Amino acid sequence: MPRDDFSASTRRILGERAAYICCNPDCRSNTIGPHSDPDRSLDTGVAAHICGAARGGPRYDLGQIPEERKSIANGIWLCANCSRVIDTDERNYPAERLRTWRAEHEQWISEQGMIPKLPDLRIEDQQGLSLPLGPGAVTAEDCERVRERRLILKNPNRVPLFQFDLRIQLPEPIVGRPSGHIPPGVTTQFRPLFSQFFASASGEGASVTVTRPPRPTTNATLKLDSLPAQAEISITFHTVVDWLDFHPSQTPEPEEPVPLSHYIAGDYYFEYRREQVRRRILVPLRYENASRKIESLPPQSDDAPYLPMMIERFG
Repeated sequence: MPRDDFSASTRRILGERAAYICCNPDCRSNTIGPHSDPDRSLDTGVAAHICGAARGGPRYDLGQIPEERKSIANGIWLCANCSRVIDTDERNYPAERLRTWRAEHEQWISEQGMIPKLPDLRIEDQQGLSLPLGPGAVTAEDCERVRERRLILKNPNRVPLFQFDLRIQLPEPIVGRPSGHIPPGVTTQFRPLFSQFFASASGEGASVTVTRPPRPTTNATLKLDSLPAQAEISITFHTVVDWLDFHPSQTPEPEEPVPLSHYIAGDYYFEYRREQVRRRILVPLRYENASRKIESLPPQSDDAPYLPMMIERFG
């Protein structure tokens, strides 16, 4: 049975549109390079059919006419290995998935998609309280006063992100010792941010005595040296509501800029063309007094329309 193969011109254009890089996002192997013969180049790429070139072929579409099967729209540039894989496992590589590969690859090549997406950064409220690992009890009073929260930071990109430096400003003070799930090789530092007091004493025998530890604080910092591609960290912590009987006021939002009292904000870095590029991230937090629920709004790369406020509480 005759095949509706690509012309030499169509094959060349498919390769050029892909920059001769495999369109499989998990591969992206270079398919062209120097040959041992100085007068030749080495081309290992394949102009693969998205819908089969002949009846019975992988993803063959009866609704296509020959001109459509031979067109650039029905082609995708792959390395020799990925070309064999998609034709061997047709169920796992349907036509729509291959079209998505090609569209995303061409966007990446044209530099429209080479800037990594913002990481997923949010706070989730947990149901109840985690039981202690050793002997201990969780009382009804604990469940009333204390809320368990989980801070989640996920990198959705296929490239790592670096040097996170975040400030977290919550509506309720943090208590207890945070625990977390951290991928191997990732160094993190999550700590409450207490106000620093200074004192001086003069005269013989003068001294300054600290009689108690600092009060719980609503502020914390999170620092990471790196977050690998598609990796996630989570940090669990507890908050209370009754310290100083503090209840955040809820007033109508004024015109821009909107004062923002509760948020996660800071910056991180990614690599772009062998340069370390700094990027801002802000996650506004909403708080409901009655339910004590914290809602995380979508991350954004600037502060507009908000005006993040630095609030430090101590007692």
